[in-house]
Amino acid sequence: MKPLYILFRLTFAAVGMWTFGLAGATHAYAQFDDHAPPPTDERVQRIAAVVNDGVISEYDLEQRLSLAISTMGVPDSERTRQQLRPRVLESLVDEKLQVQEARLKEVEIEADELDATLEALSRQNDTSLAEFTMMLHESGITLHTLAEQVSADMLWRKLIRQSFLPRISDEEVDRIIAQREAAKGETEYELAEIVLRAAKPEDRLETLRASNKLLEQLRRGATFPVVARQFSQGSTAANCGDIGWVQLNQLPAELAKEVQNMTPGEVGAPIFSDGSYHILLLKESREILGPDITLTEMHLKQIFFDLPEDADAQQQQDAKDLSDIVRSSVTSCDDIGALVGEGGASRTSDLGRIMMGELPPQIRAAVADLEIGVPSDAIRTPTEVVLMVICDRKEPPDQAPTKDSITQRLHERRMAMMARRYLRDLQRDAIIDIR
Repeated sequence: MKPLYILFRLTFAAVGMWTFGLAGATHAYAQFDDHAPPPTDERVQRIAAVVNDGVISEYDLEQRLSLAISTMGVPDSERTRQQLRPRVLESLVDEKLQVQEARLKEVEIEADELDATLEALSRQNDTSLAEFTMMLHESGITLHTLAEQVSADMLWRKLIRQSFLPRISDEEVDRIIAQREAAKGETEYELAEIVLRAAKPEDRLETLRASNKLLEQLRRGATFPVVARQFSQGSTAANCGDIGWVQLNQLPAELAKEVQNMTPGEVGAPIFSDGSYHILLLKESREILGPDITLTEMHLKQIFFDLPEDADAQQQQDAKDLSDIVRSSVTSCDDIGALVGEGGASRTSDLGRIMMGELPPQIRAAVADLEIGVPSDAIRTPTEVVLMVICDRKEPPDQAPTKDSITQRLHERRMAMMARRYLRDLQRDAIIDIR
């Protein structure tokens, strides 16, 4: 089944544009969601966790597991559910704490704002809201489950926005600009992270096991931003794990050593640093104040080869061999149209003109140094093997960050740090009973 694109990446800046207020309003999405469990469903009666005066049922947990698996794009197996269950439950506990605190502070979201977000998610999946609801139902998920997660996210961000207002001075921004000028020509790295805390020494082994399970899911095809958004416990989780551009001297020594040995698009093994395990994704590297390759504009086409989701080793090798044969026969984009059918490909796709920064990290790494008209190496997805071909490319000019962009980045970092501290305080003071 096609993975659902459910990546509601709502920045702290965006939250400020939304209005909040009416509680208990009727949501338009309710008319599409008539598959909620009956009150007598045994899973509704069983309790997975108690958080202060709130309850998380086994049904809530199963629904959220299904949502996580669908968005990650991995097979829905008992093994996958067992691997993800502890982290999904932990996320639900944190979410319950956040919603409880928002209600205590009388923060509410209006029905039409939630509806607008759900409509946007539908458009990301190229469907109407009614069709999107059916896609969810096919994966055993009610729209109510997604709406609860989205609304909790919106409530928490609004609460943080109301509670904190970090001040970024002109002197601080000027200092960063001067530092970048002094470091011109040095290398910086665009990173994302998944962070799992090991607060006590006795937690380290179990946290390492959990980190390795997430790494296994990533290697089986789960997308990094979705896994980070669902499971990371770091301050960057709200932004899908994005750290942004950093130099090695801005990282802890253990992480800097790992990054030095990585190539763009690579996901590293879990590294312990500062009380947590970190799974790093190196998106890209570049020279400071040199050309920003994320602004490279290109005309991109794709060549697809079918691969069963449960393909054995021989089927995987056959698909790769076929893609290699096709790869050697293509010398320009003009050759692609004849590849479907007898040419060996299952289908082709023309992405049109697209910016490098819009591509997923794995695709970006595959095309970064690709010559025009020459197919990339084979890229494996859960159900296909893909070749990428650049038809033409426009290189970007040298880039220097503006004062506004630096201010925005500092603001978002501090808001994320404050949110993390706020949640840690709520966790410390809460009464939590995991059943």
